[in-house]
Amino acid sequence: MSTNSGDPTAYLADEGAAVEDLTRRGVVEWVLVKADWSGAVLLLEVPDVETARATVEALPIAAHGLTRFDLTPVLDPPAPGGSPTG
Repeated sequence: MSTNSGDPTAYLADEGAAVEDLTRRGVVEWVLVKADWSGAVLLLEVPDVETARATVEALPIAAHGLTRFDLTPVLDPPAPGGSPTG
C-alpha cells in the first residue's frame, strides 16, 4: 500500500505505463487506488519482499520521492483441511 507525500500528477501517465507493463509481465496482479487518491494498493507476484521493494521503488511516483510503500507479505488462504499455499 502506498501513501503519497506530494502531488504525483506530473508522473501519472508514466506510472500508468509502468504498472501496465508490470501487469503484462505478470508481476502486478491487482491495482486499487485509495478512495481519496492518497495512494494505491498493489498485489504483486514476486518471490520475496526485497524484489517487491525494488519493484515498487522503481515506479515513477516512488522514484521521484512522492510516495512510500508499506509492504506486507500475503499468502493464499489454506485449502479446507490443508496448509497455506505460497
